[in-house]
Amino acid sequence: MQTEREKTERDPKKEALNIQKHKKNDGTGYEDIIKACERNAIPDSEIDCSEIPPINDFSGFHFKNEKYFKPKREQVSIRFSKYLLDHFRGMGKGWQTKLNDFLMEAVARGEI
Repeated sequence: MQTEREKTERDPKKEALNIQKHKKNDGTGYEDIIKACERNAIPDSEIDCSEIPPINDFSGFHFKNEKYFKPKREQVSIRFSKYLLDHFRGMGKGWQTKLNDFLMEAVARGEI
C-alpha cells in the first residue's frame, strides 16, 4: 500500500521536462523552477534531525571572513624585535593583519 507521500510524489525528471516546455519567453523560467522545487520538497516535519549533535562549545570557532565581521581594533604603539618585524613585513601587503591573526590564534590555543 502506498503512503500519502508516495501518492503525491512527482517524478523530478518529468518536472524538469515540464519546466523546459513551459519556460517563459524572457528565458528565465525561475518561477516554474521554484514551484517545482516546492512541490518536490520534503516537509520540515519529515526531516529527521535526531542524529545531528547539538553545538554547545564554540571555543574552537574562529571567524575568518572579515568581509562580514570586523572585530574592533585599537591602534597602539608597541616594540617588536627587528627580526620579527622583518619576517612579517617580508610577507608583503597585509603583514599587520597576518601578525594580528597569528597572535589571535596563539591566544585561542592557550599558548599566550
